[in-house]
Amino acid sequence: MYVSAHLMVRGDAAATAHTIMASEFLFRAGIVSNLIVGFISVPLTLYLLFKAIDNKLAWLLVALFAISIPISVLNELNQIATLTLLHDTPFLFDI
Repeated sequence: MYVSAHLMVRGDAAATAHTIMASEFLFRAGIVSNLIVGFISVPLTLYLLFKAIDNKLAWLLVALFAISIPISVLNELNQIATLTLLHDTPFLFDI
């Protein structure tokens, strides 16, 4: 979330496109870190915290995270689509 907020220019789509293209590696690293944190780190950490309280509820928490994975993947696909649009449409920079 920090990477996306760092690269976005509020109210100026052309400046945002320039910033993303200038820091494409950072944008891609943000996508990867969102996937790692959202799919591995958060569920694992919460499971380890709550298994001492109730193991069944901890597994329920992991299952609920598993249900949210398709929504998260769609959000990341939107960011990947942003890169695709920026690479395939050079006229965006003529604004």
